[in-house]
Amino acid sequence: EFPRHVKVLMGAFVLVSQSKVSTIRLLATNEPSAAPTTNAPTLAPTALSNLYIDLIMGDGTAGNALEGSAARTQLLNAPGQIWADSLGDYLYITDSNNNRIRRVQLATNIVNTFVGTGSQGATCTNNANRLACNLNTPWGLFGDSVNLLYISSFTTGLVTVVNMSCDTASTAVGGGSDNPFMAS
Repeated sequence: EFPRHVKVLMGAFVLVSQSKVSTIRLLATNEPSAAPTTNAPTLAPTALSNLYIDLIMGDGTAGNALEGSAARTQLLNAPGQIWADSLGDYLYITDSNNNRIRRVQLATNIVNTFVGTGSQGATCTNNANRLACNLNTPWGLFGDSVNLLYISSFTTGLVTVVNMSCDTASTAVGGGSDNPFMAS
């Protein structure tokens, strides 16, 4: 149950990605109702005073999420990096073994695929629709202030950039080998 990634959200919550058990958990020192999930009761307060642990997504079983469903009841397969937009509206998760980036709308707790077909590959032609890209074990994830989302693939050495303003994606760097700095 080792954590693969820890992310502070809105300065008050900590998100933990547990790759081995395919879950995303939220740690909060606030009352559970203040947590950015809806219809998600607190699992249990811990021995630490006022520390609550809540489940965001996954049940400990590796699997594939259904589109447009409540995140709490959906499965992931080796989740990794977590990134939240600056407004705290969306949570992005690398679903590594499903070769996708998942997006959870925090107000509704609904999950959808944001990037990837689910097929393993290294193809993302310039300015392709973000849903048409084949990712290969997406590992790293970071969004910037100009609405670009950067995704690194573990097995190909590629970095894909998604323009979230126009829903397109392109391979930014890498040649599809283990050397991420080889020009494409």
